This record gives sequence, C-alpha cells and structure tokens, in this order.
Amino acid sequence: MVRGDDPGGGESGAEVAAHMAFGCHGLWDTRIPAIEGSRWVEQIAAELPLGECRDWMQYIRAVLAMQLDEFPEVHRILDEMVREHGTAPMVEAQAAGLLAFLSCRQHPARAMELAAHAREVCAEHRLSGEYLTPAVWAEACLALYESRLEEAVEGFSLAYELFGSIDGVTNQVVMAGLSLASAQILTGDPIAALDMVDGRDWSLSIWDSSPIVKAVALIDLGRTTEAADLVVGFGYGALRGRLNRTANDALVGPAALA
Repeated sequence: MVRGDDPGGGESGAEVAAHMAFGCHGLWDTRIPAIEGSRWVEQIAAELPLGECRDWMQYIRAVLAMQLDEFPEVHRILDEMVREHGTAPMVEAQAAGLLAFLSCRQHPARAMELAAHAREVCAEHRLSGEYLTPAVWAEACLALYESRLEEAVEGFSLAYELFGSIDGVTNQVVMAGLSLASAQILTGDPIAALDMVDGRDWSLSIWDSSPIVKAVALIDLGRTTEAADLVVGFGYGALRGRLNRTANDALVGPAALA
C-alpha cells in the first residue's frame, strides 16, 4: 500500500497507509511492540510528500522511538520539526511541547523556550487545548525539578485533565496522572496520591509504574508491609520487561523502603 495508489479515493498508497498507521498508533504505543510500528511509520514517511500527513508520521516516529529508548533519534526528529518552516501548526505545537518535556532536566532554559513556542503556535493558529497539552505537562515537570511543587501539582492536574478528555487511557494519560500523584506525595498529600492511583487501571499502558507510586504513598502513611509487597511484585515484573525505565522505576521502591 505504500507503493501503490488508491484509485477510488484519490489518495496515494502512502497516504492511505499513513491513515492506517495513525489508527494503529495507539496499539503500537501500548500493546504491540513499538519496533514494528517504528518500521512501518519510517517507510511510510519516506514515501509521503511534504505536508501535514508526513508531519504526523514524523511525530509518531518520535513517540515510538521514545518507547524504544532511542532518545538521540527522538531529539533529532522533534528538533527538526520545530526548526523547519512549514511544519503543520498542530504538529509543531505538539513536537515543541514534547521536546520541552525531554529537555527539562538537563536544559531547563531550552525547555522554557520550547514550551513558550508551543503556546505561541497555539495562540497564533487558535488551536484547541489538546495541542498545548504536552507543553503544559513540560512546564509542570520543570516546576517539579525546580521545587515549585504547588505549581507542579496545578500543571499536572491540568495536563491530566486535558489528556484524559481526548485520549481515554493512553501512555500520555498514564504519565500525566502518575506525575500528578508523585507531585501530591512530594507536597505531603499521600492520601490524594492513593486516590489518584486507585482511581483507574494504569496497567493498560506499558509505561505503568503505579505500584511504585502507590508504594511510596503507603510508606508515607506508615503502611510499609503493603508497600513492600508492591515493590517486590513490580521488581519481579521489571526483570521480565524490555524497557530500561521499568528497571529504573523498580529501584525506587527498595530505596523508599530503606
């Protein structure tokens, strides 16, 4: 389908394939191995002319590369999309926001510039709030790193609300929701964090680290036995995982118990 044409619909084979890939993105992002989706999207993008359809394929490439821990490639793709003239505004805003998030820890000034750029693009083109959501999330992360904890809680709350209104339960919802719960713990409100974690099924996403977040909240409440069970269970699961971040998250539990 990438090489052929769709004579009935007037679209090229690559454009038809891009629509299919966009529909499959959620599966690649959560359940089916991302390497498969990454290969598909890369081949499709190479066949597409410049334009919004190609821009979305490039953005999906970056998101799938995150799943595969290929962060130099993620930065390259997103930076190119933000710097290039002619990127579709909806995609540019999302790309700038995601790149802002990835820059928060090591390059906070750059993160602020990118988040501001996403806001400018949304304002200039009157885009709806969903396209600003990655930037809101990035600003909240930056506030967290800079110990502006109340601002972080407010930002994560807004990002969680925006993500949830458009995505249902996806990786973005999981990351925003668990970030909110983590910030609530840091502001001394483990009960609110427990309510957040217990409020939905986070296991639908491969980015789920809710057992560790819940364990830390339980430790703050003096319920260490319950916390230890969660830590051990998540640790065994991490040994079978294929993502570096799963093993990293698993180390937080023993550290908190100690």
